Amino acid sequence: MPKPIINIDQYFNKELIKAQFSMGKNFGLGNKTKEEPVPTPDRAECETIYEGQNNSFVILGRDRPNGRYSGYGGRGATSAGRVDLIAGLSSGYRHKNGTYGQPNKETGTSPNFAIDAARIYMSQKSDIDKYMGLAKVPGQRSIGRSSIGMKADEIRIHSRKDIKLVTGRGKFSGLGKNGERLSNGELNEVPGTISFIAGNSTRFEDLLSVDALSSKVSRGQGRKLQPISKGDNLVDCFGEVISSIRRLNSLLGDITHVVSQMDTHLASHTHPIAPPVAASPNTYTLLATPFVKFKTTAINTERKFLTKKLDFIEKGYLNENESGKYINSRFVFTT
Repeated sequence: MPKPIINIDQYFNKELIKAQFSMGKNFGLGNKTKEEPVPTPDRAECETIYEGQNNSFVILGRDRPNGRYSGYGGRGATSAGRVDLIAGLSSGYRHKNGTYGQPNKETGTSPNFAIDAARIYMSQKSDIDKYMGLAKVPGQRSIGRSSIGMKADEIRIHSRKDIKLVTGRGKFSGLGKNGERLSNGELNEVPGTISFIAGNSTRFEDLLSVDALSSKVSRGQGRKLQPISKGDNLVDCFGEVISSIRRLNSLLGDITHVVSQMDTHLASHTHPIAPPVAASPNTYTLLATPFVKFKTTAINTERKFLTKKLDFIEKGYLNENESGKYINSRFVFTT
């Protein structure tokens, strides 16, 4: 086991505790007052700040992700109210000597998503993805929107029953034919997307593919952020593919049977040595040819049907614009 950073035994050494108190120090046992370095928040004129004793803040003001001139509050915008909850202001502050840790009250600091330990940011108007340094997602445009951003080393959301992640309009009555609008009154007609991005990158990634027959390796690029498949549609698609493969297997069996019959008739057919005579129907012509013609017609009919079915599978399940059975979600993406 790793050694503890702090020797807990010292907290129960009465003599040591007494000595520490005599030097004006307090360990904060039992959540008593504890002295530790806490930076001084850079307070803007419009802000009301409620400050705890141990680097915790509730800031009421206008949109401001960091410095006074940042965000919509820095531009003097209206309708840009903000509630900012911070635990560990400038916790990852880099000191001149190269060490990291929250500074003392002699240092004035502004909120900063990059170095604050934990933060819940609520704004009436913000560019939240830009503020938090998040990867871009096609179709998403979080500019000038009301937003809630949460950032910490670890975040947990635990429901004892269900969790819903929902985008789009709420189900409310009495809001007219357009339903619930955005916070600024704009129409909200298209559901927003849900993106699960591991690694905070949505750039295209290099891909290698190997041809199973030729063993040739080809290089290309593919989307890192891809739509999640819809389970029921994917099951239906695989069912259609399996059904088509079975029909193809049946066709192959018919072709094999035709070849076998042809081989049997040709093997039993002989040409005795005799003077040339007028051509006459032979055993192969009488027996094999009608069978081959019949089977060939049936196989060609089946092939045409199979071709149509494969076209249906491609358009119905693999083409986003053709059908409601498209196997990918149009609104949920992941890396």
